[in-house]
Amino acid sequence: MFEELRAKFDTSDLNAVIDGLPSQLTRAWEFTDVKFSVPVSRVYVFGMGGSALPADLVKNIVANMNTTTDFEIEVVRDYQLPRNFSEKSGGIFISFSGNTEETISSLEEALNKGFKNLLVMATGGQLLEIATINHLPYVQIPNDCLQPRMGYGYFIGGLLKVLHLSGLLPDLKAELDHTVQTLTAMNEEIQTFAQNLATKLEKQIPVVYAPDGWKYLAMVVKINFNENTKIQSFWNFFPELNHNEMIGYSNLLGNYHLIIFDDPGAHPRIRKRLNVFTDLMKDKLPITTISMLTTGPITKLFHSLLIGLWTSYFLALKLETDPTPVAMVEEFKKRLNQ
Repeated sequence: MFEELRAKFDTSDLNAVIDGLPSQLTRAWEFTDVKFSVPVSRVYVFGMGGSALPADLVKNIVANMNTTTDFEIEVVRDYQLPRNFSEKSGGIFISFSGNTEETISSLEEALNKGFKNLLVMATGGQLLEIATINHLPYVQIPNDCLQPRMGYGYFIGGLLKVLHLSGLLPDLKAELDHTVQTLTAMNEEIQTFAQNLATKLEKQIPVVYAPDGWKYLAMVVKINFNENTKIQSFWNFFPELNHNEMIGYSNLLGNYHLIIFDDPGAHPRIRKRLNVFTDLMKDKLPITTISMLTTGPITKLFHSLLIGLWTSYFLALKLETDPTPVAMVEEFKKRLNQ
């Protein structure tokens, strides 16, 4: 059934791009060869939309590493530098197209103020032009993944390599290789699970939850449903949702389906919260609990991301929707520039 739907509705062959997403990690590690010019204690990553998401995911990866780190990552979605950006800060300016106006504005401000510890990551566009003119280090991302949201393997691999070369993270090449090998071996299993879940979700609204340590996983999976499936979807994380959001299920106004990522390594109290919440909700609405792997953080994260990504892809096909284009976003940009 899905092969017929794919042939009819996946006009850009997004299927092949998703298949190759894990390998983006190792490819990016190989072609990234830039670093900060001076040591930093705080890294600011400037980006919007699908270009900013990889930085959020890197924050979760770093937070779940066994090694101790003495730097912080802050993601900036704005036209301006944060007030505490200084000579001791490192700035990474990310835009898949290279033409994101907010990111360009922040970079121009940084240059006008004389900051030097700046890097650029883009496929091309104005960002790479600015980097070239101002002799800034840059990583040129391959333009072979159709949409920014499909290139987060490149950006994550590149960001991790920059942080490693800058002395902030250990060498992660072995874990990246393990991630690609593991997910390649599990590809059929992941897709089968996603097809089954997509079938259950055909007339439902996905609500995605994860533990705090992986909250950006929930956010990205939610966005996959928005952009690939073109449906409403929502996200939150434990324990925060127990303090406010869950009471909203007292009076159901929508046909929701909870998708809960359960990390076996999460804090015991978060695991208990997750289990008690699931028990409270089980008679109210459908729930799918997804057990995360007990591997290193990169493999764990990408396994869960692929489950969500494939589910959104197959659900798009079930709804007779082409998963690649984002027509409303393009129309919005067009009107914004008029």
